[in-house]
Amino acid sequence: MLKVVVDTNIWIYAVLYKVRIFEELMGFEIFTTRSIIRELERIAKGKGKEAIAAKIALELIKRNKVKVLGINKPADEALVELTQEGFIVLTQDEKLREKISQVGGKTGFLRQKRLVYLE
Repeated sequence: MLKVVVDTNIWIYAVLYKVRIFEELMGFEIFTTRSIIRELERIAKGKGKEAIAAKIALELIKRNKVKVLGINKPADEALVELTQEGFIVLTQDEKLREKISQVGGKTGFLRQKRLVYLE
């Protein structure tokens, strides 16, 4: 089974744009990292649409039993390393996708409320 790691911005956009993330990822093993959870918690303490989306994302992660990887590194650094272990990283961050591409990793992102995968 392919393993995907979902970045902060995908969790938030999935909620804001009503993307059925778990349906889109059917057949994948879904992960996130401890640093991404902390980032979502920080955003959730704020105000506005993104804060509400972060709260909902945290609840979705908990309710759907998404596996949280206990990597104690900044999120971007951890995500680049995880691609070396065969994970696909889902992110809207173009610079991060470029870094991952440079090391031969695979990424995916959202486009028109659907997940698109790149190699």
